[in-house]
Amino acid sequence: MDHAMDHAMDCDHAIDHAMDHAMDHAMDHAINHSIIHAINHAINHAIIHAMKHAMKQARNHAMKLEKRRLKAEAQHDKHIASKSHGPKNTLLNGLLDWSVC
Repeated sequence: MDHAMDHAMDCDHAIDHAMDHAMDHAMDHAINHSIIHAINHAINHAIIHAMKHAMKQARNHAMKLEKRRLKAEAQHDKHIASKSHGPKNTLLNGLLDWSVC
């Protein structure tokens, strides 16, 4: 009977040890999973924020350039009109228009 009790105690101890080990492993796995999930979430959030910021800057820059282009075009047209060389439909007048720029 003593031997059976010893064996039962050994088995009980082995089961406790196995359960502790399994629990530790499960906790490690859960912690790793949650850390990976949190990092992925943070990276995704940062990427989306950076992309929105970059798009806004690009749009503002493009609008500024377009405004500048339209202003330059208007000034060019005004300049050409002030330096009129008669009818605008001749090759010579076209060349003269570009020469006054």
